[in-house]
Amino acid sequence: MKVKKTPEIRKNLKALTQTQKRPMLQLSRQVKYGAKSFLRNSWLSVAATFVMIMALTIVVVALASRDILNNTLKDITENLTFSVYLENDLGPERAELAAERVSELPSVREVSLISPDEAMELYRTDSQTDQSMIDASYEAENRFPWIMHIKVVNPNETAEVESFINTNPVVADVLAPNRPPSFEGEKREIINNIARTTSFVEKVGLIASILFVAVAILIVFNTIRMAIFNRREEIYMMRLVGASHSFIRGPFIIEAMIYGLLAALATTGIAFLLLSRLRVYLEDYGVTVAPTYDFVNQYWWAIALGLVLLGIMIGALASSLAVRKYLRPHRQR
Repeated sequence: MKVKKTPEIRKNLKALTQTQKRPMLQLSRQVKYGAKSFLRNSWLSVAATFVMIMALTIVVVALASRDILNNTLKDITENLTFSVYLENDLGPERAELAAERVSELPSVREVSLISPDEAMELYRTDSQTDQSMIDASYEAENRFPWIMHIKVVNPNETAEVESFINTNPVVADVLAPNRPPSFEGEKREIINNIARTTSFVEKVGLIASILFVAVAILIVFNTIRMAIFNRREEIYMMRLVGASHSFIRGPFIIEAMIYGLLAALATTGIAFLLLSRLRVYLEDYGVTVAPTYDFVNQYWWAIALGLVLLGIMIGALASSLAVRKYLRPHRQR
């Protein structure tokens, strides 16, 4: 279709030609137009930014939760002690020899011994609020066993230690009857529960992050599409006077990147505030938050930069898809 070049079109064509010959001027105008579009569609811009804040917050929460649970599991496993009970009337030499044999295993990190007398003192300390129990302990015969506390390299892999204790004559012959080791007890179940929780949180966090990022892309996509619809006459005129696709596409990509930038900055503040407020509460329940908090406090700028890049990428991708669909060669006014 041949279009008559009116004075207005000639003026726009001249301005456009001058702009396209000067890349920096072109970029500055694209930024200017993108910012104006962001302000012009204020309610849509707020909605899109809010959805992106939710998506980025879910991503941060998922990563922080994974790190906190891993640190908690590491802290528990490093301090976890399995107990093996030896006969009460065992001499110190045989008890120490048994402990020495167990400590030679490559899967064992540390072994310590508690004598029956030390076990009795610990009992009295734990029973200090019950004077009758303390008095009774002085009159009764000390039947506490020797206790061998074992810290292994990997608490989930205790087969070697269990097999050694049950088969090595130096250790097996001095085991206390009717007092099985605590390898199969509550402590292992605690580790397994934390490991399962960590795996579950990782999966849920990944799914939630993908879902909310997809929703954010969809919302930004529709927001840009509405912006394109509102400016369709202006875009049509730009195409008539010879504007390139990149020049038309630029302001919309800038607009979407502004969504991502603002959402990333807001998410950084929200994440730091949540972690600061929840830290004391979680630590009261034995959750190890300090390493994660210290990392966030020290490298907040890197986290903010990562969120900014992620937010900008989400916005740029969504807007590129929206504008690309509009600028297809067969698409007419």
